[in-house]
Amino acid sequence: MRLPLSLLALLLATGCLEVGLPTDSVDGGADAQPDDDDEGDDDATPIAHDCVRDPVTSVELCAALSACPDVWVERDRFPHCGFRNRAGVIDLVCACDGFICSMGLAATCQQAKELLATQSELAVCMQVHEGRCLEVEPQQPPTDPKCDPVCISECAGAPSCYELCC
Repeated sequence: MRLPLSLLALLLATGCLEVGLPTDSVDGGADAQPDDDDEGDDDATPIAHDCVRDPVTSVELCAALSACPDVWVERDRFPHCGFRNRAGVIDLVCACDGFICSMGLAATCQQAKELLATQSELAVCMQVHEGRCLEVEPQQPPTDPKCDPVCISECAGAPSCYELCC
């Protein structure tokens, strides 16, 4: 009885050891440090170009991103569509009467180019009827009596504009 208990204790003790895991080298792991050149580049928010804010949803839609310089959303074909500028994601969406519908997430710029080549705004917005879009509550204008009502009526739902009116 004593032998099985000591074997069990030995097995449990070895389970806590870091067997087979790499250890730091003599220099304290300095060679495991990331290069400064690519630090944070994958998660950095790209620079957006030619952006418009949808007046109903207040979502900013951009015609291009610095992450994919060869991919442009044609405003003639996709007047209510564009890139949402989010770090680490190539996200093409359309604003469809109070809903945001995805064209699809692209892992590469080539996939984004293919999404734009094979879809239309009408086809993307048909997803509303399929229940595949996100409904966005319109921004309510402030009701503060100090706010200029004419100014607020011209804001088209942009919260930053409301701040200027009050």
